[in-house]
Amino acid sequence: MKGQKSHRTASRKAPLVAHDIIVIGASVGGVDAIPRLIASLPGDLPASVFVVLHTGPHGPGLLPEIIRQSSALPVHQGVDGEKILQGRCMFAVRICT
Repeated sequence: MKGQKSHRTASRKAPLVAHDIIVIGASVGGVDAIPRLIASLPGDLPASVFVVLHTGPHGPGLLPEIIRQSSALPVHQGVDGEKILQGRCMFAVRICT
């Protein structure tokens, strides 16, 4: 068929990599719960953890650093385009004005 790729052509592309991902989303009310939740996860967790926190302009910008102190998982601020690795916790803090 014209304009459609055959299965053979599509299969030549790089294969998709499967990832187990846990996504946690919260607003300011989650600031108390998120550290406890992340601290309860094992260091050999076979998944990536993404945390999205929606805060006000004076919100907890240091939360990833605070959580890192009690987490068995490496915790850091995620970066656009960063490779997804299991056993890591990445934060995205959305500041609303």
